[in-house]
Amino acid sequence: MLKNSCQINIAYIFQLIFKFSTVIKHRYCTIYHVFRRIFTIFRYQ
Repeated sequence: MLKNSCQINIAYIFQLIFKFSTVIKHRYCTIYHVFRRIFTIFRYQ
């Protein structure tokens, strides 16, 4: 019983980590695109 609940907790923690990593990845991608756009604007001036 206790071992089962521990396994469930580990699975839940992994799910949370995966969710947060995807969110961070998307945020990093948007920041990267914004910086690339700013860089191209400065380069073409």
